[in-house]
Amino acid sequence: SSGINAEYGGRRANCFWAEQTNVVTVTLEITECEEGATSSDQCQLTPNYNALGGCNIDDTLVIHCTANNMEISSLQVLANPDGSRGGMISGPKYRTNHGTVVATLTNLETGDSHYSLVRASESEDSQLQEIAAAICADLGYRSGTYFAQKEMSPTARVSCGFVKEQGIETYVSEFSCPAKVSDVIKSCAYMVSEEPWDLEEAMAVKCAGKRGPQPSRD
Repeated sequence: SSGINAEYGGRRANCFWAEQTNVVTVTLEITECEEGATSSDQCQLTPNYNALGGCNIDDTLVIHCTANNMEISSLQVLANPDGSRGGMISGPKYRTNHGTVVATLTNLETGDSHYSLVRASESEDSQLQEIAAAICADLGYRSGTYFAQKEMSPTARVSCGFVKEQGIETYVSEFSCPAKVSDVIKSCAYMVSEEPWDLEEAMAVKCAGKRGPQPSRD
């Protein structure tokens, strides 16, 4: 994904650094890219040699590189209150209405899948509350409330040992969803990253109001 430098707070180059390293003497303007471009070689970059003093660093391009071609195919709520760590992660042994959110990521090129957690600390709380409600609705509940992993009882979340045993190494973060989102997988944009992070920042939810069997429409 991309954005402008002004939007990225501490995760960006600042004006002092740019002046000290003289990086604004020449800038590159991206004037055109081929449709569906997958490489910078497919874009036309025009050097601007008169940028010194005339370039606002807040207008420069910032990019976020993520795991390639990964898409969320399902979301689950899991916990391992008895300390179990092995076996099928999607089986009834770990499924719960009050636990850690675990996403299944599918590689769109190979079809391979693996599991990922949701890093809550990089999304807005209001957005996470809507996402929690949508996840719980998809699982058959009437409501859902967002919690940070660190706020949950050890019996209502997955443990560090579980995460390591299951080989969960990626996280999904920076969700951007439309207002009153009803389908997280289809409607929301997000990042997939492999940087080290604190498990306590993971997203957890509490779902309530289990729906009964829906009447037939036939």
